[in-house]
Amino acid sequence: MILAYHEIVLGADSYRYAVTCSALDEHLALITDLAAKHCGRAGASRVTFDDGHLSNHRFAAPLLENRGLRGTFFVIGSYIGNNPNYMTWEELRELVSRGHEVQSHGWSHIRLTECTGVQLEDELGRSKKTLEDKLGIPVDSLSAAHGRWNDRVLESCAVSGYKQLFHSNPWAEPCERTGVRLTGRLVMDRWMNATKLRRLLEQKRSTIFLAGLRHQLKDKLKNTLGDSLYHELWCRLSGWKGPIAVGRDEHSSPPRNA
Repeated sequence: MILAYHEIVLGADSYRYAVTCSALDEHLALITDLAAKHCGRAGASRVTFDDGHLSNHRFAAPLLENRGLRGTFFVIGSYIGNNPNYMTWEELRELVSRGHEVQSHGWSHIRLTECTGVQLEDELGRSKKTLEDKLGIPVDSLSAAHGRWNDRVLESCAVSGYKQLFHSNPWAEPCERTGVRLTGRLVMDRWMNATKLRRLLEQKRSTIFLAGLRHQLKDKLKNTLGDSLYHELWCRLSGWKGPIAVGRDEHSSPPRNA
């Protein structure tokens, strides 16, 4: 199971996807413990982070390294070095030098399914090329902003040179289409404790069933309300501190300087 985090904070935060340092460290301790007990089974869990928050560099990376782990950081191209809440190119280069992986979260964080053909080409290609040029690394994986994708997005990913697309449905079986591997991740929130995570990683049937059911109900609500109305409702229920704006990712945290 692949875990997806966003902002990491020092203390409790009202925003749903702000995970504390202590909670993250408990999760990482659990992952290493299960890996040791199950001959690498839990070690197959990949720890990923979306958006490129500065807290990923300050807090997440050291916690990972203290546990002998490395993470994958999906960053928004246009945010790098242009927003005090997000990492700079120097910080990303440092992560790479320390054995972490940096991949793409698109250029501007808009929903890919709503892009025109030209916009989609720019959103995917510009992010990939800029990251490769600036960091000197291969970029072949994309975390879809808002978890939204469709066949047109998948085809554009293939044309742009991506080999893997990550979305936010951890219960979907991984598969390959048009030469791109589709993989779901479990999005972590502030209520995910080590006990619940252990049951998920150990594939406890009751926990998996309830989590999958919640995800299905959420998808049905999203399809019924439509993206805009669903997003407005989500903002009000999740502790979002920023404006209710079209294109804001439901999983990314509010700007701290807003």
